[in-house]
Amino acid sequence: MVDEVSGGLNPAQYVAGLAAAAARAGALLCARARVNRIERRGSRFLLQTDRGTLKAESVLVATSGYTGNATKKLQRRIIPIGSFIIATERLSDQLANELSPKNRMIFDYKHYLN
Repeated sequence: MVDEVSGGLNPAQYVAGLAAAAARAGALLCARARVNRIERRGSRFLLQTDRGTLKAESVLVATSGYTGNATKKLQRRIIPIGSFIIATERLSDQLANELSPKNRMIFDYKHYLN
């Protein structure tokens, strides 16, 4: 099924772009440091991670539909929605244009809202 007005994004590129924008804005990015607990101490935050404790003036929580124990209050506010993504090897421009000449999003309607 082709939806003439839909859009889409590459989730990995989106996350990489958000991380790059945050770094440009001065955020400290700590890879492989899952936050287990967030505690407010006055005007600052303490973040307990598997790799140690971080102090921060502000915190941006970026989570999926299955947010963890560190952000329990969000667990009741976020609803996971199914997504059916087709991943292929990189297509040549010629084949991609042949499959979708107008570069529209294409999806399997059998999974849409069923």
